Amino acid sequence: MAPVVTVSRLREIINDLMDHIEKDLRITEVTIPDERRYYWQISEDELIEKLDGNHSSLTVLSLSQVAPILQFFAEALPPYKGA
Repeated sequence: MAPVVTVSRLREIINDLMDHIEKDLRITEVTIPDERRYYWQISEDELIEKLDGNHSSLTVLSLSQVAPILQFFAEALPPYKGA
């Protein structure tokens, strides 16, 4: 049987990670340096074009576009120093 990940479980995991970053690490934002301005794989022009359309922001930012943002965020956090 192939492994299955439910949307609700994935949401729970992501929420737990974000809670840990905010509450335990006390990190609420990450500055994106100019050289990493295009940290995701959608150009600024394409994003503006999509946001100017009739779609909601949540529809525009698909999982494939959010993934690079999360990757950049992960790289910007301090390294994990296990217990």
